[in-house]
Amino acid sequence: MNLKTLLSFSAVCGLLAGAALWFVLLPAVPEAPPEPDRVGQPPPWYLGFSADADGAVPAPPSRSAQLEGEWEEMPDWPGDAVPDELLFSFSSEEELNDFLRRAARAGITGIQALRELLSARVRLANPADVRLLRQLAGPGAHMDFNSFVLTPEPIPPLDEGVGGRRSFGGSFADWMGVPADNARWGEGVRIAILDTGIGDHPDVASRVILSMDLVTSSDAEPGVGSHGTAVASLITGHGDTRGVAPAAEIIDIRVLDANGVGDAFTLAQGIVAAANLIPPPIINVSLGAYGDTPVLQQAVQYAMGKGTIVVAAAGNDGGDRVLTPATYGNVIGVGAFDAGNHHASFSNRGQGITIGAPGVGLNAASTDGGSFSFSGTSGGAPLITGGVAGYLSLNPGMTPYEAALDILHYADDTGPPGFDPYMGAGAVNFERTLQKDIPGIYDVAVTSQYLGPVGQDGLRPLYVTVQNSGTEAVGSVGLDVWIEGVDKRFQFSNLPPGQTGVAKVLIDPSEIEQLGSIRVESEAKLLNREDSRPHNNSAKSTFRP
Repeated sequence: MNLKTLLSFSAVCGLLAGAALWFVLLPAVPEAPPEPDRVGQPPPWYLGFSADADGAVPAPPSRSAQLEGEWEEMPDWPGDAVPDELLFSFSSEEELNDFLRRAARAGITGIQALRELLSARVRLANPADVRLLRQLAGPGAHMDFNSFVLTPEPIPPLDEGVGGRRSFGGSFADWMGVPADNARWGEGVRIAILDTGIGDHPDVASRVILSMDLVTSSDAEPGVGSHGTAVASLITGHGDTRGVAPAAEIIDIRVLDANGVGDAFTLAQGIVAAANLIPPPIINVSLGAYGDTPVLQQAVQYAMGKGTIVVAAAGNDGGDRVLTPATYGNVIGVGAFDAGNHHASFSNRGQGITIGAPGVGLNAASTDGGSFSFSGTSGGAPLITGGVAGYLSLNPGMTPYEAALDILHYADDTGPPGFDPYMGAGAVNFERTLQKDIPGIYDVAVTSQYLGPVGQDGLRPLYVTVQNSGTEAVGSVGLDVWIEGVDKRFQFSNLPPGQTGVAKVLIDPSEIEQLGSIRVESEAKLLNREDSRPHNNSAKSTFRP
């Protein structure tokens, strides 16, 4: 079939993490092709996963301005904030203590202090007390709403094939490159799961060494929710469900009620409580909020200062805004992809996405003692958390931060070429991470087939990314791309380890609409030696209008 889709071709070769790019036009390119897009560069907002507060991506703006100054009428509480609750932050312990003393003398009750963060929560018996509290706190205090924190929007059970999504079932660990015999992964490493609590499931309960319940609201739904149990099983499952780090020890910190509802102050309390343990555990937060609260930023930075890291879910609304705290630059924000290596349509995108992990149809533990199909970025986050724990157990001299950086560095470049708002550094690949220091691995992989949006020229760019996933430089790589059976060949030269080559094809969108869908298949080959991992040399995708 002689498709109009094959309008122009170009190849790009560029460093993975946003270094300078250079372009190669292949002999088969038609005369005067358009210059290739500059791909592989991080968006302007990306400053990298950083342990330094000064290097963090700016958080979303706070709504505290609504509470500052004088009002003729009381400010309305936002719908995403806990009614009749205020948070105060102070610059010194003396200021906090003065506030607590003044409030007690004024008869204000319902105050809870979080001294590590120089903060306090006030539950108002009378909303008119806001003016008085503002005066008691002093001009240097910061006053803010207390945002609701929720588990990400639940994803309905997967109807296989609908929307092109493919479920992982119990294969997610194999897909990520976790060894088949990972029984000792996580040994000697502790993980704090801040969630709805963990149920008494045989696959996870034996790994829980400590439980804390920080949910104190009288409105909270009692009992343990299924969400926390499912999250825990993806880390330490060792029966009907398989976890990534089954030997890790779990600290169960309940910050949400059974319905998955909590608040930013309680989440901050949980992060601080985890960070105060010795040694501090890796912290998993498969929850979040769209409203930002400074006390939550402070809690994350407090945990980093104690030598641990926070891994958080991006959210399941399919939107262009990532949940807090995943959006913070010093948090590992996790997006989700399906078993076809495609970004899950429900997975949020944008500022804060650091890495992608399996998140569609994961086999996870349920509170009734069985298992169920669990989808969402809530599932992707514990797979990264468990992977960091497993990697740490194999490298006990590392810090959690150092282990996380290795995992990010050896991710596969999936989605749009280079660091992107869908998958961040790419799809997690523990096989590459574990074998990074083994010489003599010659491996090229097709890591992504991505169809971009319509450009100014009215065409859609198809990017096929080939990555040197081995530990040795490769001299010559061939790539075949078939679009509806029509073959086009590309060639890349001199790819160092980790570097990518990108083939670009411009496609007429009307062609996709006319056909209803287009089938794309790609295969990469080393032209001068045998490939050490031939299983990752090809990819198949179906794209619809």
